[in-house]
Amino acid sequence: MKFPENYNNNDNNSKNAYRPLKITHGGGYDANNPDFGVKCRQIENHIDKLIRLGYGGIVTNVQFTKGYIEDETALKLLKHEVEYCKKTNMRVWLYDEKGYPSGTAGGLTLRDNPDFEAKGLAGIFRTVNPGETAEIEFPKGHEKVIAAYTYNGTCFDDIDMDSAWPLDFLFAGDNCASGLEYKNESDKPLFLAYFASKRLYEGTHAQHNVCESRRYIDPMNKGAVKEFIKNTYEVYNDLLGEYFGNTIEAIFTDEPSCMAYYLNNGLYPTSVHDEFDDTLPLLPVVNWTNDFLERFKNLYGYEIDQYLPYVFGGNTDKAFEVREDYHNAVSKFYEESFLCQIRDFCEKNNISFSGHLLMEESVALHPPFEGNFFHQLKHMKYPGIDMLTTLTETLMHQAQTPKLVASIAALNGKDHVMSEVSSHIEGGKQTLEQMLSVCVLQYALGVDVFTSYYGENAVDEKEYYIWNETLGRISALMNGGTQKVKILLYYPIETANRNYLPQHDYGQENQENSKKYDLSFTRKNWVSGESWANLSQILLKNQLDYFMADFETLQTSKFGGGKINISENKNDFEILILPACDITDGLLNLVKTFGEKNIKVMTVMKPEFSSEIKKAAGVRNFKICKDENELIMNMITAINPDVLLKKEADVVYMKKENENGLNYLFVNTQGKSVNTTVELYLEKEYAFSLYNPVTDEKIPLDCGIKNNKAVFDLQLPQYGFIIVMAE
Repeated sequence: MKFPENYNNNDNNSKNAYRPLKITHGGGYDANNPDFGVKCRQIENHIDKLIRLGYGGIVTNVQFTKGYIEDETALKLLKHEVEYCKKTNMRVWLYDEKGYPSGTAGGLTLRDNPDFEAKGLAGIFRTVNPGETAEIEFPKGHEKVIAAYTYNGTCFDDIDMDSAWPLDFLFAGDNCASGLEYKNESDKPLFLAYFASKRLYEGTHAQHNVCESRRYIDPMNKGAVKEFIKNTYEVYNDLLGEYFGNTIEAIFTDEPSCMAYYLNNGLYPTSVHDEFDDTLPLLPVVNWTNDFLERFKNLYGYEIDQYLPYVFGGNTDKAFEVREDYHNAVSKFYEESFLCQIRDFCEKNNISFSGHLLMEESVALHPPFEGNFFHQLKHMKYPGIDMLTTLTETLMHQAQTPKLVASIAALNGKDHVMSEVSSHIEGGKQTLEQMLSVCVLQYALGVDVFTSYYGENAVDEKEYYIWNETLGRISALMNGGTQKVKILLYYPIETANRNYLPQHDYGQENQENSKKYDLSFTRKNWVSGESWANLSQILLKNQLDYFMADFETLQTSKFGGGKINISENKNDFEILILPACDITDGLLNLVKTFGEKNIKVMTVMKPEFSSEIKKAAGVRNFKICKDENELIMNMITAINPDVLLKKEADVVYMKKENENGLNYLFVNTQGKSVNTTVELYLEKEYAFSLYNPVTDEKIPLDCGIKNNKAVFDLQLPQYGFIIVMAE
């Protein structure tokens, strides 16, 4: 493989297309200086410095002044910044929010439309014995009663749904905000369920983040998102639309999400846009929107009202089914409202859609925040992640994050994956070695565009230039072609949807005043999420590269002759790995079909899922392994791995192929040197060389080639990396 024709090693301008971008948030000028001309020169000086540091562009926005996007002077200065970037051949991305999470336009979205605020549905539950009276006070700070029912039974697991008795007659009108007093005059214990809507602010990510406490929009409400687009995207289009698609490549959305989760207790940002009341009860809560009941019925054909208790608890088949439907509905409503509307704007106005979502690393928490990542991120041209650490070992413990998003990109025909990089976890401190190692490892995991929060003075200018130049060389050399992968790892979102329960303390006497920030995972949800993350990391450490795939991607793929082919990807996948997960009817049928087509499916036995795994026991080509080590051995036997190390080492690789040959990027993820022998499986002969992207040196590599295998010795220093070129 060769550098692209538009990459000139002696021309910095040609390199900018491949280098990282610096997140500036507004030009680097002094907003308090009254002299417009001075501010313009400050902007130019800042861009000039970034050029000296080796950056290829910026991610910017109107500066976070008091007036934000309504500040006419700040808008003019933003336009000057873009015009200077055009003059100096610097790429530009726009950032779509005053801080994060994206959606509020710095508060403008809700300013004239308070009902656009994020909504939740809180649940209160009681067991009422014969002759007893249950009293429920309307919870402080909530909006209105949505539903109340009694059921024969004592708890979530023994509810008799056929006995559901609505208590609507106790509430006056559609906007009733009253409590409930109910006497059980039957001779059986009853389970009482009471549901009230609320605005999701106190206790959520909207209140507890490192930017600003600010009320958030309902991302399932199309009107709310349209208002956000009007207040931000359309303003930028009116101001800068002539640069869309040339100087300005993309627009970046930052951590939009649903809000029904209590998060970051004790974290209070210094800036408070909207006052909060920490005395409000933090009841068990799930995501809601004003017309949820109607939209849900249109989607699934049944009314969820009487089944709402199952969204909060229960381990019956019906409870799992209802929760899966509910979370799928939330995911779909959020996708249609937020992701699709912004995608449509970007496509219409010739600008790419990018950004990243929240909680990528934990599939167990995808239900309350984002839903199905495959559904959401396929709408971005540059789907992304954030990586808040410069420590390679920490990144390896979160390797599922870049692999998930890179998989979504690869299987949906996207050419690029973005990472917002910083040393936030390390308090803003980093070394050149750390910056290189953590970013090159991300590249091996599928990221190829870096947007940087690294402080401009964190390392000296020479080191900064080395970092930008090195990543630019890797990106240019590895750009294009096909990442060669034979393995698929299943994304178990159905298991998360079926087993996720909101944070709650059912049975506690003073439940309304409970402020529990406990993890809401059921045991199965936790085990499945951990299994998914652990397999992500173990496969990589054993040089078994893979993409992740969700059920719908697999269901719509073509298969036969022992291979899976996904339309937007050029790989023929040979094996599917299941983490610990629920074997739903759909998944079981898929596994059976794969078996009949000689496609191998493997999983690891976990006690919590023994009954699920038994559903597939005996299915052709389905292998149950006792642990991860047995799984790895079976995989190596079942396929011809592209890369084998003779000595075990924590080395991660990426293989790219195009018409000019192959490139292998090898990264040492540990704090000690590696000295091993590498065996590459080849389909034809090549001439090999080693390329060092830091020094730009290329030297011949002596390989022994026999039986379609190339063998060579590999030495890497701690956290080191190298590219093996086969031409």
